[in-house]
Formats: sequence, C-alpha cells, structure tokens
Amino acid sequence: MLLRPRYGRIGLLALPYAWAFELFAPFLEALGLVVVAAGLAVGTVDVPFFLMFLIVAYGYAIFVALCAMAVDEWAFHRYERWRDLAVMMAAAVLENLGYRQLTVWWRLQGWWSSLRGERQVWGVMHRTGFGQGS
Repeated sequence: MLLRPRYGRIGLLALPYAWAFELFAPFLEALGLVVVAAGLAVGTVDVPFFLMFLIVAYGYAIFVALCAMAVDEWAFHRYERWRDLAVMMAAAVLENLGYRQLTVWWRLQGWWSSLRGERQVWGVMHRTGFGQGS
C-alpha cells in the first residue's frame, strides 16, 4: 500500500505519515535523549538554554493536552464531578514527566521483539467488575 496511488489517501498520505512519524518516533526520541544527556555530560550543551527549552517544550505539550481536554469537556461533558476532571488534568501534566520517557523504552522493546519475530501474548484477562477483587 505504501506510496501506491491505487490505495488513494491511505497509501499516499496516511501510511507514509505512520511510517515516518509513528514507526520511527521511539528511535528519534531515544536518540534525542541520549544525545542531550551526552551533551550535558561533556559540557557542550548550554544548561540555562536547555532548561528554558525544556520548560517551553513540555509547557507547550501540557498546554495542548489541557486545551484538548477543555474542548472535549465543553463539547461532551464526560465528567460529572469536578474532581474527576482535576484528576485527568493532573494526569495530562504528569504524563510528560517520566511516563512519556517510559513509553519510549516500551516501544523500543516492542520493536526489538518484532524484529526477532517474537509472538506477543497478552495473557489471560480475568474480569472482576467494580467492587470485587483486589
């Protein structure tokens, strides 16, 4: 399908986008983290500029997430209590501070497993419902 006009917008736009930005994103993010850490370790990165850039980059990511949540809440009113909305907003902020970096590691592990041809097994899921179990 990739880059074949026969498959229309999926083959010409959606699939190339997925390959270029989604498939290779974990490598680019991991490479960026390693290069910045190495630059900080050897002193080639200007620390004040790095900190300002970090604040702006993560601040913007958090801002976009919170705006998306505000629009979603305004349009669909998914949360009955303000507390639920506050918890979601806190999760949107905390996602960028550690969890995002963990997902890079997990996605790289998935890539490696895929390249080795490992079969992915989720295991057995036991449903207990609300108020039962743990």
